[in-house]
Amino acid sequence: MVTVVAVVASALLLAEFLPQPVRLWRTRSVSGISVIGSGITFVTEVGWLGYGITTGLWVVTALAAFTGVLSGIQLALVWHRRTPTEAGILVLWAVAVAVALPLGVVGVVLVLGLVAGVGPQAWTAWRSADANGVSVWRWGFTMASGAAWATYGVVVSAPTLVATGTLAFALGLRVLWRFVVVGRHRTDHPTPR
Repeated sequence: MVTVVAVVASALLLAEFLPQPVRLWRTRSVSGISVIGSGITFVTEVGWLGYGITTGLWVVTALAAFTGVLSGIQLALVWHRRTPTEAGILVLWAVAVAVALPLGVVGVVLVLGLVAGVGPQAWTAWRSADANGVSVWRWGFTMASGAAWATYGVVVSAPTLVATGTLAFALGLRVLWRFVVVGRHRTDHPTPR
């Protein structure tokens, strides 16, 4: 049971990272995409790669190599929209991940990176007047992946995975709700809640 859930969660994670860069490349539209979310996700995936290599967890290494390449492509496609503040935040995040790795606390930092990467992406997709660059498939896979990782967390008694998976599921649901209710383009300007 544990192995099956882990394999499903890993497959859904891989599937989650593919649709967004494909849509960005195909449409050439970056509307609705967060530069900071893309950057934090990329740095976090590179951190997971380092974690996998240093711990000898080759499954983590393989997953992070694949997701790192895809998140790097996404970041490259939106990088021209960065602000100096966003670039500075990404440099600070990279330093935090690099410092955490040899200190043995990188796991906590990387879980925070998952939340810090997905959160701005979901917020930007929800708030944007034009979400033409957003892949609906990505957010469907985010929901499925979140549910699978939360389930895996329950099975192996890992509350961090339960919380992270549940949050990813909720953020994916919120973005998909936007597409169901509003569509890709909105004329209203919602206020923050």
